[in-house]
Amino acid sequence: FLVLNGSYFYWDGGWSYGPRHLGPALPFAALGLAACWTHAGKAMRLAALALATWSIATTLTVVSVTAQPPDDLKAPWSQLYEPSFAEGKLSRNLQAFVEDFPVRTRDPISHAWNLGERMGLQGRTSLLPLLLAWGAIVAAWAALERRDERRGH
Repeated sequence: FLVLNGSYFYWDGGWSYGPRHLGPALPFAALGLAACWTHAGKAMRLAALALATWSIATTLTVVSVTAQPPDDLKAPWSQLYEPSFAEGKLSRNLQAFVEDFPVRTRDPISHAWNLGERMGLQGRTSLLPLLLAWGAIVAAWAALERRDERRGH
């Protein structure tokens, strides 16, 4: 994946949050985390959880707004992501997947949506279905962990 990304003519991915050809490598890169977690002490685990929390929050913010920031921004976080997320301006896409090029004259909101927006929720509230799904997964995982502890596994 590194060779593909490094040898690809459009290595930066154009309007993209992160190098697009490295995304498929992330599960393979994460394989070593299980062994590290098992052998890590409490301080290292807390540091890893803090880093994971920051990463999830940052990625949620970015992807909630748009994963394709315009190239003309010098500081996408402070110029686009943080203010848009704070104001509840989510799903700001300038291009639908069926268009060949960005259309800056149209309302950017019309090109993208999330499940909450389809349900009639607006702003950051539209992220509730996603957060509820995450909560259900965490609750199910915790219940399975408790069950295994009671069984002695």
